Amino acid sequence: MSSGETWTTAVVTEPSVLVRNGGLFDRPVTLQGAGDFLRQGHVLVLATVPDGTGIGFVSGVVMRHPDKAPEMFVYELALAGMLLAASTTARPAVVSWGSAALRRTGAEWG
Repeated sequence: MSSGETWTTAVVTEPSVLVRNGGLFDRPVTLQGAGDFLRQGHVLVLATVPDGTGIGFVSGVVMRHPDKAPEMFVYELALAGMLLAASTTARPAVVSWGSAALRRTGAEWG
């Protein structure tokens, strides 16, 4: 990703999107596994560049306490290997990217 390239985020609802972006995961993603994940109420926010290539994700579950707004409990955050390899300062940036992804999509589960 070049320094001028932008990215967007969206909550994934289709299993095929996870399969297409399987390179972001530790192991191969199957349609059945992706479908099970999404049907069980898990949330995955995918970051993509303009050509649709996934560059990272944040996954978790949305929880709500009676006295609070819905919040996403994050249990995994991933960034494409090409981005991690591009800079020795990339790892701290992952946390910043995750926060930005959640801020951009927070209204989607409210």
